[in-house]
Amino acid sequence: MPDRRADRLRALRGRLAEEGLDALVVSHPANVRYLTGFSGSSGLVMVTERAVLFLTDFRYQTQVAEEVGDLARIEIDSAGFLVRLLKLLPEYLQVRMLGFEAHVLTVRDAARAFRLALERYDAPEPLNIGSGEEISIRELAGVVAELTGFTGTIEWDRSRPNGQPRRRLDVERARDAIGFEATIPLRAGLEEIVASITERRRVTKT
Repeated sequence: MPDRRADRLRALRGRLAEEGLDALVVSHPANVRYLTGFSGSSGLVMVTERAVLFLTDFRYQTQVAEEVGDLARIEIDSAGFLVRLLKLLPEYLQVRMLGFEAHVLTVRDAARAFRLALERYDAPEPLNIGSGEEISIRELAGVVAELTGFTGTIEWDRSRPNGQPRRRLDVERARDAIGFEATIPLRAGLEEIVASITERRRVTKT
């Protein structure tokens, strides 16, 4: 099977440029695997215009070297991926606008989680930072279609590989350890994104 990772990263970087982002943080295992080939369950990726940073823990040290290889800078860390990422960010001077997977967490909630982790957390166990909400791809597509006014047909490609059927983050440790709970529901976050994109397009046209 041909290695399509370079093509996928190129396409992602094109989208980052379109959205005015310098980097994107990817944490969902299916998306991490799609971009890097890593099949483990614990990993976080930051993609910038010129670099890929991959964070995982010591359990996957051999596996990440074999599956990701020289595609990314690999960092093995057991003190929490978010804290490690914040410590490494100053090395990436070009990153001023950082994006996150919208279905995982809004940027405002993520920034608050970063601050709380830096202030209150110094343990080796990782923290799940997310909303704790669960939504199917079909439901998510329906919400996006509704909010954007899309009236076409949504097609489902069953030939593509399937990932984990269900995944819901257990955010209890983050709540207990640093007092973090997401405050912006998924739908509200999507409404803000759609409104922001609509406004930017309106300004661009005028």
